[in-house]
Amino acid sequence: MNYFLDSWRPGYHLSPPDGWMSDPVGLCRKDGVYHIFFQYCPEDVNGKKPRVWGHFQGQDLMHMKYAGVAFPATEYEKSGVYPGSALVDEDGIHLFYTGSIKEKGDFDYNVAGRTSNQMRISTKDGIRYGSRQLLLTNKDYPAEMTLKVRDPKVWKEKDTYFMVLAAGMKKVPGEGDVPHGRSGNGCALIYTSKDQIHWTYMRDFFLPEGFGYQWECPDYFHIEGCTVLSICPQGIGHQEFHFQNHYSAGYFFVEGESIGGQMVSKSSFHEWDQGFDFYAPQTFQDSDGRRILIAWAGMPDARYFNLTANKEGWQGLLTVPRELTVGGGRLLQNPVAEINSLRETKLTPMNGEPLTFSNGTGELQIGPGKGAVRVRIGSRLQPRVVTLEYENETATLTLDSCNKPLSPAAAATALAEGAVIPARALVEEKAIADAAKEAAGGRTVRRAKIGPLRNLRILVDTSVVEIFLNDGEHVMTTRYYPNHKDSQDRIISTECGSRSCTAWEYRELGNPFESD
Repeated sequence: MNYFLDSWRPGYHLSPPDGWMSDPVGLCRKDGVYHIFFQYCPEDVNGKKPRVWGHFQGQDLMHMKYAGVAFPATEYEKSGVYPGSALVDEDGIHLFYTGSIKEKGDFDYNVAGRTSNQMRISTKDGIRYGSRQLLLTNKDYPAEMTLKVRDPKVWKEKDTYFMVLAAGMKKVPGEGDVPHGRSGNGCALIYTSKDQIHWTYMRDFFLPEGFGYQWECPDYFHIEGCTVLSICPQGIGHQEFHFQNHYSAGYFFVEGESIGGQMVSKSSFHEWDQGFDFYAPQTFQDSDGRRILIAWAGMPDARYFNLTANKEGWQGLLTVPRELTVGGGRLLQNPVAEINSLRETKLTPMNGEPLTFSNGTGELQIGPGKGAVRVRIGSRLQPRVVTLEYENETATLTLDSCNKPLSPAAAATALAEGAVIPARALVEEKAIADAAKEAAGGRTVRRAKIGPLRNLRILVDTSVVEIFLNDGEHVMTTRYYPNHKDSQDRIISTECGSRSCTAWEYRELGNPFESD
């Protein structure tokens, strides 16, 4: 387990071997093997150089192994291999993605400024790939769209293939042209094909009143009699309980029977996650019939930061796979059942008394009841990095450190153990404030109106928590960075009154970057 020592490396969330990780792409299962591809920039921890697809694979979603870069970029992807999806059939795994080529100047609106190539490449095993094929390029998109057309999600219904693409109109219907890519109207384009190669434009989805200037990472699927269009709209105005992040991610319940006549409405839009770090979700249906969602536990263009970038040379990770079901007029998200196999030591916390996850990973569950709830998560030096509070039907997620100054003896001990913040300085108030700021990574507060609290489940990992409220009706995900070199321990303190409270410490997993 040396791979995890003195590090914010997650214990059971997927992270990159180095460099930058963002969107999960190409999610699928073929011949008993799960494949999780991801946006990857191995040469730049901030993702500023052209990206490729990294690849994990394994027979168990909790035991995935890194399989390297999937395929290199060519002249079709000079500026990066952008997100896309997988389609599985008897011939293998067919990967669809956007090959981006950026020129100088306004590469969103200038007709020669950006080329967005929709591409296809196939593999039988995720290791060896055939030749790639160009499917669509700029001339194939409606003239009223910007050049930011990308992120193909492909699926099949009966004998027809469908592709949904992220896009943005140059103007809001009824208004004039806009001068740049921060205005306009987000939308999703639908194309059809009979052979996966030749595609014809069919229609678009959009809201006439406007809903952000660009939609990204679209997904379209059927679940339990419902049809869902998932998008990441950019440019939504912030509200106290909704759209609190720099960009949003959510889904519509689609109205209508046939794709040609379907509609979406703002009233049916729900956010996937109301924490700090959630973007670019993608779903797939595995061979057991489950609809599984994985997202990037991150946020593009956010003003807050991730300490792993400059201290450990990597940045970004993925959420745990979540199984989707329908209930109460929403999509419910819950960790896949396989995660229960990580439970090792069962604990029964006393109300208000701290418990310890000695390897930094574990799970906490709180049952029904009345009254307020407070859960604090941190480390020995910083016991209150993450605070989740429930009161008056509202869940509030706060990140700070709330440390008291250390005694000289405690500071000396922390220094000997290699504290990230120089431990001798932790006896001073300013240093404590600096430590709190770093532990939060610039994150502050997120809120969600959830109604009466029926149950709560929190997955704790070394530098990320995922919070599931009321059977997954609401979810809040965030990264956090306690002063880890004092200890790998995570300290959890719970105040829940008469509600039941159970915890499990998770067992350690092996290094995903080493072969068995």
